[in-house]
Amino acid sequence: MPIVLRFVRSALSRARFGTAALAAAVVLLGPGVSPSVAQLGDLVRRAEGGNMQAQNNLGLAYHSGDGLAQDFSQAFHWYERAAEQGLAIAQHNLALMYDEGTGVSADARMAAHWYRRAAEQGLSIAQNNLGVMYDEGTGVDRDQAVAAKWYRSAAEQGLALSQYNLGMAYQYGRGVSRDASEAVRWYRAAAQQDLPGAQQILAMMYDLGRGVDNDEAQAMYWYQRAAEQGDSIAQYILGMRYHTGEGVPADPANAFKWIARAADQGLEQATVLKRELEGELTPNQRAEAGETR
Repeated sequence: MPIVLRFVRSALSRARFGTAALAAAVVLLGPGVSPSVAQLGDLVRRAEGGNMQAQNNLGLAYHSGDGLAQDFSQAFHWYERAAEQGLAIAQHNLALMYDEGTGVSADARMAAHWYRRAAEQGLSIAQNNLGVMYDEGTGVDRDQAVAAKWYRSAAEQGLALSQYNLGMAYQYGRGVSRDASEAVRWYRAAAQQDLPGAQQILAMMYDLGRGVDNDEAQAMYWYQRAAEQGDSIAQYILGMRYHTGEGVPADPANAFKWIARAADQGLEQATVLKRELEGELTPNQRAEAGETR
C-alpha cells in the first residue's frame, strides 16, 4: 500500500491535513497562537470579501477549532470557496475532506478531482496524494505508472513521503522497472529527512544487501534512528539484535527496552518475546532497561 500524510507506516502513505497542509498554507498567525476576536473578525470580513487566502485560513480555523468552535461543514464551505478561485492549498484541503468524508459525504472521485487541480499547480502534497489514488485505484482507474509519475514530481521537490513512496515503487516494480539501487536512493533521501518508515526500510536494505552493499554498521545506525522515532518494527529488530548479539554485543537490558517499546505499540511478536525476556532479567538489568512495571 502507499503513505497519504496521516501517519507513516511500512507502506505507501498520503499527506494529511494538519501537517504539511498546515505548513504550506498562509496561516493567519504563528504556530500555536490563537487568533484574537478582532483578528477573527478581520479574517471573516476578508473571507466574505472574496480573499482566497483568508477563505482558506478561515477554513483552517473551523477545521482545527482554533479560535472558533470546530465546524467541519463551515471548514468545507470556506475551502471550497478558495479552491474554486484556484488556491492550490485550499484545493488540497478540500480534496482531503472529500477523501475522508469530513464535513461532506466521502467521494473518492471528487477527492481525486481536487487533488489533481492542486497537483497540476505543483503542490507536492497533492501530487503525492493523487499518486496514492492512482496506486490504489481509488476515485480513478488504477494506473501505477501514473502514480509513479506523481510521486516523482513530489519527490523531486523534496517531499519525504513521496520519496518513500517512489522508493516502494522501485523496490516492487510498481509502475516502474524494479530497481533496488533506485529504491535505496529514494529511501535514503526520505530517511535523511527523518521519516521513520524510510529509515527502517533503508536499514533492512543495508541488512540484506539489496540495492546496496551489505553494511551492518549502516543497518544498525538506521534501525536505531527509526526506533528512536517510534517505529515498532525497528524497535523489535533492534531488540532482537541486542538479544542475540547479532552485529552488536549482546545486551539483555537494551534488548528488553526495545522489545518492550515495540510491544507497547501492539506488535504481536514483541509482546510474546517481552513475556519471555521479563523472567530472565536480573534486578539490575531491569533497572537499566527502565522497566518499572
